[in-house]
Amino acid sequence: MSIRRTLLLGTILALVACLVATRPDAPAGAQTANPCEPWPICKINHIVVIMQENRSFDHYFGTYASPSGMNVEGLPTKQDGTFAVCIPDPALRHCVKPYHSTNLYNVGAPHSHAASEAAVNRGQMNGFVRVGLWNDRTGFCIRYPNKGECSALTGPSNQPDIMSFHTRDEIPNYWAYADYGALQDHMFEPVDSWSLPAHLYLVSGWAANCTDDFDASTCTSSPTTKKAWNYPWADITILLRDADVSWNYYVGDATNLSCMGKPPPVPRTPCNPGQDPNASSDGWLPILWFQSLAEANDKGRVQHLSDFYDSIQASRLANVVWFIPSGANSEHPGHAAIRPGERYVTSVVNAIGRSPHWDDTAIFITWDDWGGFYDHVPPVQVDGMGYGIRVPGIMISPYAKESFVDQQTLSFDAYLKFIEDRFLGGARLDPETDGWWDPRPTVREDIPELGDLALEFDFNQAPRPAPILTEPPLRGPAEWPYPRTRQVGFGDG
Repeated sequence: MSIRRTLLLGTILALVACLVATRPDAPAGAQTANPCEPWPICKINHIVVIMQENRSFDHYFGTYASPSGMNVEGLPTKQDGTFAVCIPDPALRHCVKPYHSTNLYNVGAPHSHAASEAAVNRGQMNGFVRVGLWNDRTGFCIRYPNKGECSALTGPSNQPDIMSFHTRDEIPNYWAYADYGALQDHMFEPVDSWSLPAHLYLVSGWAANCTDDFDASTCTSSPTTKKAWNYPWADITILLRDADVSWNYYVGDATNLSCMGKPPPVPRTPCNPGQDPNASSDGWLPILWFQSLAEANDKGRVQHLSDFYDSIQASRLANVVWFIPSGANSEHPGHAAIRPGERYVTSVVNAIGRSPHWDDTAIFITWDDWGGFYDHVPPVQVDGMGYGIRVPGIMISPYAKESFVDQQTLSFDAYLKFIEDRFLGGARLDPETDGWWDPRPTVREDIPELGDLALEFDFNQAPRPAPILTEPPLRGPAEWPYPRTRQVGFGDG
């Protein structure tokens, strides 16, 4: 073990001893192997994050009304019920309003860093259709909405599906989860960019490019982070490992796990060389190339989805778990439909809900970026890298406040913060304290703009039964695979 890790482990063990010694109110039989402050969140022993692909908040929850009556910041409407927003369409020289799409297959639009900046347009949130013109396919359908298959992907007034929204009819289980637990209506992508930087933030609180992939001192913040041989900065598994907190990262069954980082000049093996829809995309799997996993020989915690079902069948669930979808289950516009993804998420939630672990679990469901779809809320600006455009976020747990709308400003950094508060005594991915130095300019978990997910729980209530839902049936064109002509999108972002 390196000197820096030895020092970190000593610090954490001392913190554990301090917390246990100063917490006389801990009930008999409570878990005390890991520091936990404040005490009520110690009722959560399993934190699960399910990450789907490329949907904005307004696209999925723009017309959702909470059964509790709490306000949801959905699509703005006028007193007569019509939408108050109308976005410029430079191709047809008019403006277009949101429309309800019953189509379970969407195309979306480009969603790079440049696309995010253009869509947000200095906070005016009116550049979404213009961005759609950047891509040949979406641009064709914006210019000629009634030609070919475009007519099935446009609204009643020739709106591009960039402006579409779905309702309970199309995504019944996602809305039911929001009814049951907490809907996060100010969850922002942590960076204004595509999937890879978002997934880097998910597990490390930072995204950077490095001139030397094996030297953290050469790394600088970048919303256009590239795939690298190795990510040398700190990730959350360092802290989990040294505190003896178990974790798993589940990916599509056809994913080639031998694609994990190898030093150059060894060619990197693609994670999905055959473009198998049951594999996860490279851009969603940056944890595989973090230096800490290679040094600790800890890559065995990255497993296939089928391994999860085997484990939960045997009543085993790690303390911290991430789920990354296969292409078929991702809901990624241009590649996958909604229904298979919703089935997959429901299957995972049901498996945990039927297990002995449900009573001490919190499940968070979110989407890694906006996918080009319209959202009307300007992102909060933090540290020059984020936040990005708003995405849906849901929390379900036996201790979730029922039909609660969390209006705090959140990003994926809030998941790290909650994990750290529950299992690490509030220790952060901070180069001054985590034992793994890197030049990140901001400790994202501690920025003042970020809310606290613990406020979504009522730990005084009796644990509620799990929301066991019927897996939505696959029907007609919603089923994978699509004809090859429709499997066109925007890379693995």
